Amino acid sequence: MAAEDPKIKSDKSSEMDRFVCDGNDAVQFRLIRNVKDLENSRDAFHPEMCHQVFNEGETIFGYENLSINVCLTAGSLKPYMGISYNKKVSKAQSDGIEADDVISKMSEVLREGYTENLDEFSGFVEKEENEFKPVGELLHNFSTNFKVRQDDKGQKARKNTNGVSSNGHGDIGAERCFEIYLVDVVSSPKFIEYLKRMETFVLFFIDAATFVPIEDDKWRFFTMFEKYKTSQGNTAYAFVGYSSVYQFYAYPLNIRPRIAQMLILPPFQKQGLAPNLLSTVYRYYRTNPTVTEITVEDPSDEFELLRDYVDAKDCKQLDSYSKDKLKNGFSAEMAKEAHDTLKMTKRQAHRVYEILRLQVTNVHDDLEFKEYRLNVKQRLNIPYKKQENDIKRMIRKKCYDPEMNKAAALDDSTRKTELESNFQMLLSHYQNVHMRLDKHGC
Repeated sequence: MAAEDPKIKSDKSSEMDRFVCDGNDAVQFRLIRNVKDLENSRDAFHPEMCHQVFNEGETIFGYENLSINVCLTAGSLKPYMGISYNKKVSKAQSDGIEADDVISKMSEVLREGYTENLDEFSGFVEKEENEFKPVGELLHNFSTNFKVRQDDKGQKARKNTNGVSSNGHGDIGAERCFEIYLVDVVSSPKFIEYLKRMETFVLFFIDAATFVPIEDDKWRFFTMFEKYKTSQGNTAYAFVGYSSVYQFYAYPLNIRPRIAQMLILPPFQKQGLAPNLLSTVYRYYRTNPTVTEITVEDPSDEFELLRDYVDAKDCKQLDSYSKDKLKNGFSAEMAKEAHDTLKMTKRQAHRVYEILRLQVTNVHDDLEFKEYRLNVKQRLNIPYKKQENDIKRMIRKKCYDPEMNKAAALDDSTRKTELESNFQMLLSHYQNVHMRLDKHGC
């Protein structure tokens, strides 16, 4: 049999390209507060990732101009999904390869089901304006202001003093009101259904995410909502984001809470809401005498920046972190006060010390900055020293370990280069924390 002409194969591959799309572009979310919201897509947002839903390449095969439109009622998160495309690939065109089963993949995310009927979904929206209320214990409420944006009628959002946003869209410039609730599935079994709807977003916005096992009663959830007035003057709520916390047991009768996930949806990001949510989690556990310390599970770069900012802001209020004491180095007093007052781990207390010491260090003074650099590198060098000691111990015991031998082969110059690289990355991160502290006058 004659081999296939490379040009024909290339042409066929090129023809198939139009049936391949970026999953992040194809999927679109909208939070619907009233039926009129269905007529525009100004607040639509796309996923940050979709490899946990479709494939590692984050592509969808088999459709030309594919659009996956997911609308959710703003408060109760009841979903509608509409899928449209210009053309679906045939097996004849694709040598027998079927188009990706988009409905099946999305159904795994929309675990509580969805409607494909817009009239039915509109009914959900109208009903929600009067009926939906957040579940759980109200822990904290606060107001904030943003730049004005006009609504569809050209009317500016009104400022009010009754603790409720006067605009149903969170337009920038109006006073906006938010509430944070604490929920556990034991006290609020109805929350299980809502949790599954909240987790619709998890695989699209949190890397290496998993759904929470609802049978485990050690989970706690901190949910945030915007409280606003509808056009009829009724109070309504829109889901903003949440944080999940697992309460580990700590001997003898204590708990060690670990923050597992935190998400603020894109329409509400960069508005100072994440620090409020994290601070509320902190306050709740810091006042609990059975809490030993608060930890975090595998933080992303974004969460690490948030955590460092909030922790640095809190530590600045402690006497042990005063300017004079910062210049004397990290101390047992700092570790103890941060632990006793803020339930902070020693490792995080040391990290915050470095952040705040940099803030009081004149980086343009060579001697002063060198002292700071050596202080930080001394901590960064600890793993290298431990590795060095492990290698010596393995050599004494005449044990063979390829990784140890590889590490032993690293010369002093290479180690110093790695150490300097780690310091520069950390310095850049600390400077980003400072920018945030300075922005908020801290």
